[in-house]
Amino acid sequence: MKRFISVIFILVFALSFTMGVTSSAAKVVKKSPTPTTTVASVSSSLINGDFSSSKDGKVPDGWEANLYNNEGKITYFPAKDGNKAYVEISNSVPTDSRIKQKVALSPNTTYEFSCEIKANIPEKKGAGAIVSVYGKNESSAGIFSSDWKKASLYIITGKEINSGYELTLGVGGYANISSGSAFFRSAKLKVFTGKLPNNASTIDLSGRDPSQDTSGKSDTNVPATQSNIMWIIIIVAIVLVGGISYYLFVMRKSASTSPEDEELEEESVETFEDNVDQTPKKDTKNDEEDLL
Repeated sequence: MKRFISVIFILVFALSFTMGVTSSAAKVVKKSPTPTTTVASVSSSLINGDFSSSKDGKVPDGWEANLYNNEGKITYFPAKDGNKAYVEISNSVPTDSRIKQKVALSPNTTYEFSCEIKANIPEKKGAGAIVSVYGKNESSAGIFSSDWKKASLYIITGKEINSGYELTLGVGGYANISSGSAFFRSAKLKVFTGKLPNNASTIDLSGRDPSQDTSGKSDTNVPATQSNIMWIIIIVAIVLVGGISYYLFVMRKSASTSPEDEELEEESVETFEDNVDQTPKKDTKNDEEDLL
């Protein structure tokens, strides 16, 4: 009876422990991470995208030069004689040169980042003249030689985003460097709605599978925390089941000899002792004296 009560107690304890761990896991999983707040100093729109102003006469206001190994060159041309202001970026050797601006993007939104580009990259090697997001490999289709042509990159954001992304205009890209020169004007960033154009250049910052639609649905990836907790629950369950199985095996083994068998064994011992010859031994010394 005591053994039966012990088994019941262990089973109840194991069930309660497992339910407690599962409840804690559910609380952790249901808790949504706090969305990243936008830094006040970062604009939510592109500043001076038409390059209409430049205090230093070298780089348009609101933009920053970024030259790999300082091998490239940036030249600013203000609006003149009815022509729009533009920026020339030139690489005398294959490298990666650009201007960039940090912008706060909204969550669950698709943007079109575009710029008019005219290039002179005769070798047509590397990324060419592109628009991109700093630190990312994706970019618009490269432009190598043409009249003014619009280059676009569609940026898709998700539920959680960084405080800001640096949008770039440049010649050459990461591990895809180019030489030559290109002219950039009329950079724009706008919210895009509707169906993306065929063969559109895109970059997905949402963490979703790029093959999914870009309608702004929330991410469905299983958090790593949930996966880890599920593994903990499985391991705890295996340990508990193993421990209970081992306990039951030992108990069954110890119970293989029943009380009835023990009584029969004791009776057999007593019977054996009773059957031992209790006749006193004859004194052979007296018999020898009589013979003499």
